[in-house]
Amino acid sequence: MVSATQIKAAVPPLCATGKINVVTACNSVLSVNNFIVNTFNLTIKLFLEGMYTGAGQMLPALYQQALSTDTAATDTVFLKLHLPVTPFTSSYSGSAVLKKTGFCTFAIPGGFYNSSYFIEVKSRNTLETWSKVPMQINQLVPLDLTHERFIYSWGILGW
Repeated sequence: MVSATQIKAAVPPLCATGKINVVTACNSVLSVNNFIVNTFNLTIKLFLEGMYTGAGQMLPALYQQALSTDTAATDTVFLKLHLPVTPFTSSYSGSAVLKKTGFCTFAIPGGFYNSSYFIEVKSRNTLETWSKVPMQINQLVPLDLTHERFIYSWGILGW
């Protein structure tokens, strides 16, 4: 409970909207309105060819160039989600810091949850890279773009 008029609740995976049931020792109350997830975290795994040092690690270039205080910051990655039908219109774009372990996390609007999109990623020194097939967007499992079956690649390791 945050206050007498506000509560904070954890939303289970695969849920984007629904009712909230508040249970106390004396009573149970179901919310009148549906909750809506405003954003969710989408984690993507990828390696940048020019930064890759081997064994699943990259140079922390942003840190080494004094562009970040995060000792694991490698580069900024730009993400676009494209509709899975022609003309493959971009529905979302955002950016996140790629860590030297190959992971980056984006805050995605809740309306994209559990839908399928083509994934486009790029950084300041790579060409855009697309997923071969539309991929389901949720927070359960990181999207792993390090395997050739998932991507068309130019500068992102995975081919």
